[in-house]
Amino acid sequence: MSSPGPGLGQEEIDRLVSDAGQLLQSGASDQAIGVCRQVLSKAPNQPIVLHLMGAACCRSGKLAEAVPPLTRLLGVQPGNADAHLLLGMAYEGLNRPDDALKSFRQALALRSGWPEAGSRLGSLLRRLKRYDEAIACYRSVLAIHPDDDTTIFNLAIVLHAAFRFEEAAAGYQRILQRHPNDAETWVGLGNVMKDSGQVVAAKACDLKALQLRPDYQEAFSNLLFVESYHVLCPPDELLAHHRAWAQRFAPEDRAGRFDFADRKGGADRPLRIGYVSPDLRRHPVGTFVEGLLRAQDRNRFEIYCYDESWADDEINRRLHSYAQGWRKTIGLDDEAVARRINEDRIDILVDLAGHTRGNRLGVFAFRPAPVQVTYLGYCTTTGLSAMDYWLVDEDLVPEGSVERTTEEVWRLPRCWISYEPVADAPAVVTRDPA
Repeated sequence: MSSPGPGLGQEEIDRLVSDAGQLLQSGASDQAIGVCRQVLSKAPNQPIVLHLMGAACCRSGKLAEAVPPLTRLLGVQPGNADAHLLLGMAYEGLNRPDDALKSFRQALALRSGWPEAGSRLGSLLRRLKRYDEAIACYRSVLAIHPDDDTTIFNLAIVLHAAFRFEEAAAGYQRILQRHPNDAETWVGLGNVMKDSGQVVAAKACDLKALQLRPDYQEAFSNLLFVESYHVLCPPDELLAHHRAWAQRFAPEDRAGRFDFADRKGGADRPLRIGYVSPDLRRHPVGTFVEGLLRAQDRNRFEIYCYDESWADDEINRRLHSYAQGWRKTIGLDDEAVARRINEDRIDILVDLAGHTRGNRLGVFAFRPAPVQVTYLGYCTTTGLSAMDYWLVDEDLVPEGSVERTTEEVWRLPRCWISYEPVADAPAVVTRDPA
């Protein structure tokens, strides 16, 4: 395609705009950006080109580059709701939540009840734990689009997060009345049942989701989690189900792709310990693991953390300061994470999640480290043959216990966890005798 010359005419602009739009639609975002730059270098204030440029940058992940053209566009067209939405998406990806909220709210104000803008705004508010605002946002959309299933689903998620279990369950059930074969909604309902203590109902929901989608990994892990709390589930059956998960989602033939020849060294070489978790944040796991990471001897151990979360809270930042290496794993497949762990020359790899939400157990199936351990986040076996040890204590798994595991049970002396009181916990008070 030839570059436009000076005095770019409207016919040439229209042709290049058409080319950019087609490239963007076909998924060639970087090429679309190139065409937009050609036009903007000669005609810098073309609204449609500024919009295409912002959209293409957002789609290609070049979020910082999306902000200038969208801001310029909104200077010309302040009432462009689509541009406000795109700008909010860019700000959110750049971790500028206040700017993102402002843009999403402006988009929704310009196009009242717009489900996509409501979804973006509500999701960000939920991530910021501003649950009441998120609920109000979704309900404002439903006031205009009462049967929008995506908004009903998202509202149920935030109601669940706000511990309003009955309302959350009602939302999921409303969707299932129209779409009884929606496996994702069955999982959502199962999560509500689980967290409200209705273990049998939760198990039925997860089984229904697996019946509809046998390859639904989250549903299977949810089922295992529920069964691990179900006192009537026989130990042999629990082990069999965990092994079935591993056979389906973490097969043994993944192991053997990495070697550990570079792990050799003198006795004085610090051991590298890697921790894998979605909960290195304000979460019980983050609270329990903080004292452990802080106290580890830096002369004997090097700490690496593999963080499967978007968290940027005070606990996440403190944990970050205790580690020699910190890797974000969101968006990477299991083999890519395993490869990075192996490249980091980790000696002992520790799973802190088990079958809880956001786990990366599939990484362990590749055996990227010579010793692999599960600890803290889950109170039964992982089912993985590649997991060498399960760290417990005498109270969690007493000698002679009927617990069935694929791992070797390793009992720690005294207590198996290190508790770190949360900084904003209320003061302990002495109750007056009645």
